Amino acid sequence: MVHVQPALNFAGEVPATQRTPVELDKNSKDFKQFDSLLATPYKKGGMCLGCNRYEVSATLVGRVDAVDNATLRRDKAGKIIGFGGFGHMNAYSARLVLQSVSDVTPKEIDYSKTLAATKEDTAPEQLGVERWRR
Repeated sequence: MVHVQPALNFAGEVPATQRTPVELDKNSKDFKQFDSLLATPYKKGGMCLGCNRYEVSATLVGRVDAVDNATLRRDKAGKIIGFGGFGHMNAYSARLVLQSVSDVTPKEIDYSKTLAATKEDTAPEQLGVERWRR
């Protein structure tokens, strides 16, 4: 993830925002289970690369931060004079600052229909170069 921040020679202004500190309870059993389930990949074959094994429902408690304008502000010459937003390239107008997780309920994702539809698909390294050049 790329987070845009001003360089030492930045001429614009970045106003300091005062927010109440929120501390995430990473040691709770529920948070560890939530994090582990979301990080568990699907590994039962097929072409599902980067797929999650579980869909997870939980109660999340925290603070929502928001901004009016989630874009980079530029002057007429195109020079950046202000920042807005959160996340990748400061492109999102809101974020959840997580404090705690509870009531974690996992549900295994059923990829059987996808696997059946793609069972004839084979990864390029298994086919050899010649077949892919045709």
